[in-house]
Amino acid sequence: MNKPVSSEYFLRVVSDSMYDPADRDSFAVGDFILVRPQSDAENGSVVVVESHDGAWSTFRQLVTEGGTKYLKALNPSWPDRTVEMSDDLMICGVVTMNGRARSTSHAELETEEVSHA
Repeated sequence: MNKPVSSEYFLRVVSDSMYDPADRDSFAVGDFILVRPQSDAENGSVVVVESHDGAWSTFRQLVTEGGTKYLKALNPSWPDRTVEMSDDLMICGVVTMNGRARSTSHAELETEEVSHA
């Protein structure tokens, strides 16, 4: 990600950390998520976080308890499922929609970020 984004954008899910087979609102590998850029979020929101140096990013559910922020993977078998959000991470967006790509005979979309006009 690394550059400021002013409009909503799509990302493709590439890990099963946010997939829970018992939760139909979870996110499977290959799904697309629509992200609204913002630096704050409410408890329970699914957020995109990035390291301040831009070297690492992911998305998780934000859990706030007693003023401390945690990032929670939805996959119940994910190691270290809930971790405290460290100072070197920043929220850069909130997930507003989840969708699956339709099957098509066209070439597979290889980009992970698609601008939303």
